[in-house]
Amino acid sequence: MVSRFHRAIGIVTILASGIFLLCVMIIRVDERRRDMGVLRLMGVARSTVFRAIVLEAVGIAVIGSALGAGIGVITSGLVNAHYARVYDTTLKFALVTPRIVLLAALLGLVLGVLAGILAALRLVNAPPQRLGER
Repeated sequence: MVSRFHRAIGIVTILASGIFLLCVMIIRVDERRRDMGVLRLMGVARSTVFRAIVLEAVGIAVIGSALGAGIGVITSGLVNAHYARVYDTTLKFALVTPRIVLLAALLGLVLGVLAGILAALRLVNAPPQRLGER
C-alpha cells in the first residue's frame, strides 16, 4: 500500500518535472526567436539550429541534475541529523544512494533532451520570416 503511494508520488513528480523542463525550454527558445530567424535567413541549416537547441537542453539538464543531486545529499543529511537528534537514534530516515543519483541523473537527462527536441522542433518548423514576429 505504501509503496504504491510512493510510486504514484514519484510518477506525478516526474510528470511535473517534464512539463517544467518543457516550459523552460520553450521560454528559452522563444526569447531567441529573432536570433534564430536571423541565423536561418543567413543560411544556417535547420539541423544546425536544432542541434544547438538540443545541446543547450542537455547542458541545462546536466547542470540541473548535478544541482538536484547535491541538494538531495544535503537535505538527506539534514533530515537524518534532525531525526537522530530528536529521537536519539542512529536510523537513517532519508537515503541518497549512488543508484538513486544515477537514476535521477539519467531521468533528468532524458526529460531534458525530450524537452529540447520538442522546443527545437517548434522553432525549426516555423518559416524564418515568421521568427521575428511575436
